[in-house]
Amino acid sequence: MRLLLIFPSCAGSVRSPFHQVQGPGIGKKPPLGLLYIASHVRANSGHQVQVLDLDARPLDDAALRAELRRQAPDVVGITAWTELWYPVTRLVRLVKETLPGAHVVLGGPHVGIYPAQTLTFPGVDSIVLGDGEEPTLSLLEHLESGATPGPGLYLRGDAPQEFDFHVEKDLDRLPIPDRTLLPLGDYSSILARGSSVSTMITSRGCPFHCTYCKLNFQKTVYHGARRVVEEMAAVAALGIRELEIYDDTFTMSGERLKAICEELAARRLPLSWSVRDRVNNVSRESLRLMRRAGCDRIHLGIESGSPEVLQAVRKRITLEQAREAVALAKEAGLTVLTYFMFGLPGEGPQEARATLDLALELDADYAEFNVCIPYPGTAMYRDGLAKGVIPRDFWLDYVLAPSPDFVIPHFYEERMSAREMRDLSTMALRRFYFRPRVLLRQTLSCVSPSHFLRKANMGLSLLRQFLFKGEPA
Repeated sequence: MRLLLIFPSCAGSVRSPFHQVQGPGIGKKPPLGLLYIASHVRANSGHQVQVLDLDARPLDDAALRAELRRQAPDVVGITAWTELWYPVTRLVRLVKETLPGAHVVLGGPHVGIYPAQTLTFPGVDSIVLGDGEEPTLSLLEHLESGATPGPGLYLRGDAPQEFDFHVEKDLDRLPIPDRTLLPLGDYSSILARGSSVSTMITSRGCPFHCTYCKLNFQKTVYHGARRVVEEMAAVAALGIRELEIYDDTFTMSGERLKAICEELAARRLPLSWSVRDRVNNVSRESLRLMRRAGCDRIHLGIESGSPEVLQAVRKRITLEQAREAVALAKEAGLTVLTYFMFGLPGEGPQEARATLDLALELDADYAEFNVCIPYPGTAMYRDGLAKGVIPRDFWLDYVLAPSPDFVIPHFYEERMSAREMRDLSTMALRRFYFRPRVLLRQTLSCVSPSHFLRKANMGLSLLRQFLFKGEPA
């Protein structure tokens, strides 16, 4: 059978009105989930698989219809995020109008939150819940030979009392995602020094339960150390020189981390890499290991400068742990990016100012200040609805009647208005980045004209916000 996997265009998606950095040069990330599925199907069957990323390479309707007719897939699989629900539904309609006989299957985070609504949406023939490799292969075998659908796969007309997720318990049995299924040059990062960049995940799931996060539905499973290094070597062999690892819990297993770093240090791959980590996982030893193995940047989610807010969102970290983690990362010679959010439960102006004060005190190389969006499937959203802070289930309204005109009408406006959150975010950016020593540090860290141009574009994007959106006096 012929399978076409599509990541939808973001045009018409729900976007926060408080985006900080916008426009060209920000970069795109490859849809690793689809590459995992495609590689698994290819390795374990005779089915033909192609991948199309409409976010990296948008096509107008006429061009997309022509591409669909050219490929003539029997099955079209589409990634669905809730914020992309309107583009997804528009894509489903276009596929069905162009190829009425094609089977359309949806997977992704949205499907896990709204399985029944997705399965009954016009044009959707089946859904995949959880890890998609085996359920997708099961679907192809079912359509080709009538084989019984496996776990995680639900067909239109199914009405289970409870939907179950498929969780792949042995990640090492999955083949390394074939990144050449998509043009390597389509993917980059505003933080990268060069232009050859890719992403990687070495684990799935997260053992923590922050109230604003929707990705902690499963027990964490890991690729083994040998498999991680093999994939990094495969990435380097493609000529890619920078790799961003997107695990939530990359350093959770000290034994695995040590094995990965020692093997990388021995191989001396021509590859630098970055990780995301929790401040309570960081240690001097782990950072030194990673630095020797080629890691050059660490991203730390701190979120708030208020202990009370951190407790309210179940972050399970302390401010002292944040201070120590940033200091140790700098000591190890790593570039440091810190994440903060305004608009969390329990936060008022005083707590928000404490967040800005902490960001300035830590003085990381980069800091990101977001206004927190209450997403469906999170404890924060459920609590907001229960308390009346969020007056209605506006995400469900959007799911049932998707529209390109949908604007997020409600943040977590318990003690601050959305406008106050926006103003704090804008002020934080100005006060953090437009300090003379930070501007000098950013300039001196540039390694090429293109690197400087990317940073300059980021600075201009921030400056436009201050000029056209205003900021508090």
